[in-house]
Amino acid sequence: MRIFKSLISACILLAVFCLVTQACSCGVTSLSARDDAARVFKDATVVFEGEILSTEPAKQADLSQFSAEAREMITKRDPVSAEITFRVLRQYKGDPKLEIRMYTGARDSAEPCQARYHSGDRWFIYGFLKKDGKIYFTDCNRSTPLHEAGAEMRYARGEPATDEDLMPREEQQRLDNDPELKENGATLSGTIRRFDRGPISKASLNIWRLDEENQKDRPGLTFQDANPDGTFVVRYLPPAIYFLSADVIDWEKPAHFVGRTETFVVKERQSLTGLEIVLDPETLGEVRVRIEPSDALRGPVNVELWDADDDWNADNPKLYPDRRDADADSSGLATLRGLQYATYHVAVSSPVGDETGVSVQTACHQTDDTTTVKLDKPIVEITVHLQCKGK
Repeated sequence: MRIFKSLISACILLAVFCLVTQACSCGVTSLSARDDAARVFKDATVVFEGEILSTEPAKQADLSQFSAEAREMITKRDPVSAEITFRVLRQYKGDPKLEIRMYTGARDSAEPCQARYHSGDRWFIYGFLKKDGKIYFTDCNRSTPLHEAGAEMRYARGEPATDEDLMPREEQQRLDNDPELKENGATLSGTIRRFDRGPISKASLNIWRLDEENQKDRPGLTFQDANPDGTFVVRYLPPAIYFLSADVIDWEKPAHFVGRTETFVVKERQSLTGLEIVLDPETLGEVRVRIEPSDALRGPVNVELWDADDDWNADNPKLYPDRRDADADSSGLATLRGLQYATYHVAVSSPVGDETGVSVQTACHQTDDTTTVKLDKPIVEITVHLQCKGK
């Protein structure tokens, strides 16, 4: 459990740090490499293979407002690059060009989510046109060194996918961490269905690995998409104690369907078949947060809600705690939809930045000591008062 808490703390630190510095957001996906490459290719403005001709370093930000731990993380890294010019080797999407100038999205050298770029390096790039007219990329959207871009190149060139391309991301990671699981790992298979036999659409399967000494703790979680018909196969699992859960959202109702299996023991090279997860509905609702006074709306205002019952130490911790955020509109209203009925903590903030654009402090603070909202009907409205300085 101590190890798990340490991992959680590290993840929270990284997430907060990336948020504070306006870093790239590397969303986790359970898609296979093939499906993920197809998704990013569709959304990208330009896709190409290129060789770096030149790089321009990003501006160093004033780090005085960061914590000592955050400053240490920044200063131990090499500087990132903000502007890169590529010689196009092969182009798959976008207006044909011999050279393309790209931007990494880094506003300053506090940017923690960027790779290192050097002249002569060859990359497979997905670029995205932003409102400022520049094309940006990060290694969060599958842009990768050319020698690691097999799945990307095969999709872009219309070549057949390999077995590795079609492997769910978590399966590939398990094999990368322990290649012996290819021969010794266990396999699980089964079906996910709704209690009312309604359509599954796209269900997410979660594989929970339990602590053998204290099974209420859950130090291990992996996940992958189920097949469209609700069937699933999970391969290359190490011996351990597990349970499975699944969820799917029906936006027409709207409802969140969730379910889980009992716990079971998996042995080396074992194959467990016929597992079934029955999903029951949890009604979804909407929280509307009104911001007052109007002076707080001179800049962007963000509202965040997180589940008060998100307690990993409980005997039966919540499988799917909600955490959402939304920006307030010009009238001071933030609307957060698709939330499970529960009690939520509410945090409202209005960040300001330094001359480089890095968020360094919060200009507005809630005057309420503690703010929570209980969502127990389709729509709940609350008002949060802010006190602002320097705006």
